[in-house]
Amino acid sequence: MLINKNYYYKLSPTVAQEHIFIQWSGVCRWVWNYMLEQRMEAYKNNQKMPNQFEQMRQLTILKREPDKTWMAKVCAQT
Repeated sequence: MLINKNYYYKLSPTVAQEHIFIQWSGVCRWVWNYMLEQRMEAYKNNQKMPNQFEQMRQLTILKREPDKTWMAKVCAQT
């Protein structure tokens, strides 16, 4: 018999930590939507969809673009 247990933790971040959470979630949302749009366009045009590794390489290139420096300010390892 499988028993599932849930643990709930209440976060109480400082103002600085809250600001970091907001930045991080904004970057994640932007990257998700950007990559999803690429896959939807490829599907619509009957092209080969980019795989995970192609999009990861592209993300590295995107971070180096001058107009997307805001992405590099957020830690990539979280």
